[in-house]
Amino acid sequence: MRYKHEETYRHCVRVALLSEKLASAMRLDAASIRNLVRGCFIHDIGKLLVPNEVLDSTMPLTDEQWL
Repeated sequence: MRYKHEETYRHCVRVALLSEKLASAMRLDAASIRNLVRGCFIHDIGKLLVPNEVLDSTMPLTDEQWL
């Protein structure tokens, strides 16, 4: 993800760090925390298939881009 789209990668890292803090506060066991953090790192994995120009667009997607 880091090499495909740096901002999406940074987002996944932020989500993982936040989830780890929340899971610790909820007193989840270590295995559950590890699984949650791993899931956070891959929650946007589908974006690897989306062109960067679509990911970086600030305009609404066109009908063609939705396909």
